[in-house]
Amino acid sequence: MDIMFAIDCTGSMGGEIEGVKNAVTEFAQIIETDGIDMRLGLIEYRDRLEGEEQVLCDFDDGVFTRMIPEFRERVSLLSASGGGDEPESTFDAILLAMRSIEDVGRTNALVVITDAPPKIPDMECSGVREVVTNIREMDLDQLYMVFPLDYSPCQVYYDLLSEITGEAFEIRDGGGGASGRDMFYQTLLELGRSITEYTRMG
Repeated sequence: MDIMFAIDCTGSMGGEIEGVKNAVTEFAQIIETDGIDMRLGLIEYRDRLEGEEQVLCDFDDGVFTRMIPEFRERVSLLSASGGGDEPESTFDAILLAMRSIEDVGRTNALVVITDAPPKIPDMECSGVREVVTNIREMDLDQLYMVFPLDYSPCQVYYDLLSEITGEAFEIRDGGGGASGRDMFYQTLLELGRSITEYTRMG
């Protein structure tokens, strides 16, 4: 399967970027232990209307890599900065991820990690219905959203999850510090287990 990570890299996301770097090896082991041939991809995004363009990362083999150390190294180069006002270009990043699907014969999953609501409208995406339409039409099999579950401006993400196999995960416990980092680490491992479960069911 191909798993694309779309990570909000604005100023408040430093802990989550570090968490992906720290957890990705064990995350991959959970999936590969279940016999799944996995490749990982990465999109970093902020706020396109502030002039901060999204970046689809290139690896040695293209936009996906089987080499976990290579993916981990690329994540370590991300920096939490910018973003302007709170809504970020999450929906534009999702559309970019779906355009980046290389092999429809593989299971394709998208993991979106953000602490902010989507910018509506954005540079490309006009709103939630456009994203839902693309989810229905494109060959995306699974969607996982990691965001503040009880934050009302982010409730729109549930509209996406109602259209596709996947799940929502809490991004942080609000406590910050080491406890917050530990929670996010465990969240990614739980997400990996969900991916294997849904893939077996599919």
